[in-house]
Amino acid sequence: MRKGLLFVVLAIILLAANWAIYQKEQLLVSGSVVRLELAPVDPRALMQGDYMALNYALNNSLHSTEIPDNRRLIVTLNAQRIATDAGWDRGQPLGENQVYLQTHRSNQGIAVASDAWFFEEGHAKDYTAARYGELRVAEEGTALLVALLDDQLKPLPATP
Repeated sequence: MRKGLLFVVLAIILLAANWAIYQKEQLLVSGSVVRLELAPVDPRALMQGDYMALNYALNNSLHSTEIPDNRRLIVTLNAQRIATDAGWDRGQPLGENQVYLQTHRSNQGIAVASDAWFFEEGHAKDYTAARYGELRVAEEGTALLVALLDDQLKPLPATP
């Protein structure tokens, strides 16, 4: 009986983990491209190695006292898919050039997507030209950071 229960619990855990992976893979393939201007800082974490802490310029215009329960932004995009404006989602419909973007709390206050870009030790100079973070965003606003871009919107080379 115990072995059967253990097997069922392990199967549920594996199914849940694989479902989460599948959802992220689908987001990478079919998510909308959104580019956010960066305001980066370059710290070093002793336990994690080298990384770039990211602060999106968009975060600086958001105020934590106004956050609605859904914690979701409506972001306006220009022709290059760069976020030009953002406001809290209060139930208004999306415009043609707008997308939802889910937020979360971070050490710096309000954040969207990942607030760090990890890279191999010694490759910090490869990312000094980073000016934008490119996200893949699902219809409901879930976002994954997929690349850092230079001022010409060209992806910075991934480290080997």
